[in-house]
Amino acid sequence: MSPESASPRFEPYAGPRPLKTGEKIYGRDREISDLRDLLVYKRFILLHSASGAGKTSLIQAGLIPALIAYKIRVTNPPIRVGKEPPKEFIQTGQSYNRYLLSTFISLEEGFPEKLRLPLGKLAS
Repeated sequence: MSPESASPRFEPYAGPRPLKTGEKIYGRDREISDLRDLLVYKRFILLHSASGAGKTSLIQAGLIPALIAYKIRVTNPPIRVGKEPPKEFIQTGQSYNRYLLSTFISLEEGFPEKLRLPLGKLAS
């Protein structure tokens, strides 16, 4: 049988892209449960590891649906502390804390564009 005629095989892993909310995540039930419980108890969690380790997939496909099932309203996307500001802003020379600015940019994405603060205001 040639590879072209073979029926496609089910592959549970998305590959080099993060899983999205609504997609099935496999083998992470314990981590999802632990994160949900921590978030309910502590209200904030800092999740960090090497790039490509599955943090975004764990949050989007695992934690967010678990919180919703637990009757917790999820209003903001996960906050990313490693976002770079636009090059135009960097070129202005304004000083800023890159981690705080990244946090503020992530939070602003939850607002309609007309209500978002300008980057200069966020940086100060």
